[in-house]
Amino acid sequence: MNSLRGVRRSWRGLPTGIRVAIAVVSGLIALNLAALIADAADRSGPQGPPSSVTSTGPDGLAAYESLLQRFGHPTERLDGDLSDGGLDPGATLVVLQPDALSQEQVGSLREFAQSGGRLVIGGAELSPEELVVDDPPAAAPLPADPVLPPGFAGEGVSSDATRVRTAGLGSWRSDDAPPGTGELIVTRSTGSGEVLLLADPSAVQNEYLGDADNAGFALALAGGPGRAVQFAEGLRGSGRGLAAIPGSWRLALGLLALAALLWLAAAVRRVGAPDGGGLQPSPPRGEYVDALGSLLSRSGGERELTEAIRAAASREITRRSGRAPSRSEELAAAAVAGGASEADAAMLATGASDRDGMVAAARALAAVGDDPAEEGG
Repeated sequence: MNSLRGVRRSWRGLPTGIRVAIAVVSGLIALNLAALIADAADRSGPQGPPSSVTSTGPDGLAAYESLLQRFGHPTERLDGDLSDGGLDPGATLVVLQPDALSQEQVGSLREFAQSGGRLVIGGAELSPEELVVDDPPAAAPLPADPVLPPGFAGEGVSSDATRVRTAGLGSWRSDDAPPGTGELIVTRSTGSGEVLLLADPSAVQNEYLGDADNAGFALALAGGPGRAVQFAEGLRGSGRGLAAIPGSWRLALGLLALAALLWLAAAVRRVGAPDGGGLQPSPPRGEYVDALGSLLSRSGGERELTEAIRAAASREITRRSGRAPSRSEELAAAAVAGGASEADAAMLATGASDRDGMVAAARALAAVGDDPAEEGG
């Protein structure tokens, strides 16, 4: 309890600026810890993040991956952030409901498509810039038309799928769609490749893959027979809010937080009592006087030592009052006034002939204020 009160007093004693800095740094640390815990919980469960092939939940893509493998499409999970490029243009890359994409990641995806790659990207939360193409369609908060448009799978890819069922999470605005609906998929050519913009990923997710022609639709998105399909698993997990911060900024913020913590550790006052020093304090004055009197009594010459103590006391009284005591009674009265007992003062005034008497006289001298060691030297 005492230590807790000490911490509170130390906290209240800190300057306002330091307390604000501690609160800000603590908030940043708590925010990052919460994000890490949420991410770990999201990845550890069987459901996993939305539109992830690791998820067996209703909004996962585990069934889609199994379907592709069953129909001869090799699959691969990409755990990197794809910002460095190096993607295989001979494959189909599936990017559904990713975290916020950086400029480097958008550039890498655009380069992949322009080099001949087939990019399937979608999610209602994506911004127009994240859709990679120069003329992205506008998102609409309307369910998608269940009837698929002709040629939805792109050039050279045929499909018997005509109708799909979705969760109604959104669509692309289109004048050709029936009233109250929008297009589920829009295909754009870019360079020598294609970008397939999927407005509602639920069409290929576990819950709806077995409905209507959803399975045929999902196979058509993969491209021609035997084409490899890669899933960008490394683009999700940290949350769109945190991922929206550029990596260099996150590094700078981390270094600033570390510097602030080091500065605070050096600036904050230490809580609790200071460490004991190497020097031991002098013994109490009474013990010192007793020891000194005993030493004097054992050294012989009691009469000379007694007179030395009386002379030292007389000089101290003269210094303080400006008048030397002329009688033993005045010397005893001055010792009593200084705090000595009457018995010790009497022994100082009359003289001591034994050990106990000399100790008493030394105590009276201490009360007057002089040090017998000076006289003995």
